[in-house]
Amino acid sequence: MSALRSYYYKLPPRLRLLGRKIYYFPIDLYEGITGKRSKNEPKKGDIYVGGSDFIPHGIRQVNALKKYIGLQNTDHVLDVGCGIGRTAVA
Repeated sequence: MSALRSYYYKLPPRLRLLGRKIYYFPIDLYEGITGKRSKNEPKKGDIYVGGSDFIPHGIRQVNALKKYIGLQNTDHVLDVGCGIGRTAVA
């Protein structure tokens, strides 16, 4: 598996994204047809960073913010960074 992963990362970013879209097409189609994807959750083929489930991972991030910096449900957060909004959606 690690050999395949090393070849994947040797590809240009545009080809990596295309590969992800092709690889995840069946599950993205299934979730789209059945409505199993949350409203604000991107397709798995569009998630370029991270490998865990989008919503549960975002909830874990928000819970960590609540625990370590005292984030409250009424607080406003400006989520600026390199990502696809995992924390912002949660």
